[in-house]
Amino acid sequence: MAFIGEQCIRTIKDKLEVKASVGVGGEYTDLSRVKDSYREALEALRYAKLTGGDQVISFEEDIRFMSGTWDLQLSEIEEIIFYIKTGVEDQAVQAIDRIFLKLSSTRGGP
Repeated sequence: MAFIGEQCIRTIKDKLEVKASVGVGGEYTDLSRVKDSYREALEALRYAKLTGGDQVISFEEDIRFMSGTWDLQLSEIEEIIFYIKTGVEDQAVQAIDRIFLKLSSTRGGP
């Protein structure tokens, strides 16, 4: 899959003269899991955006940390967005710290 992604990036760069990235989701044998693979590919593209683009990012190889998954709730993200929009910096930092503490304990970190 990475080879096809690299070909796509090269073609886009040559023809359109723009940077491009390809996100690759997981491989599943059950067709009902296509939505999971799509979601993972989007997550891989978000990661590629952070790292500068012009690359193939595989969710399985580049993003999934260890063998676990992070249980991050939408309400936690919305809480941070609310604090940022309202300018309550201390609360935003505290909410972010709580999430990082939760995530690091999930993946066996410090």
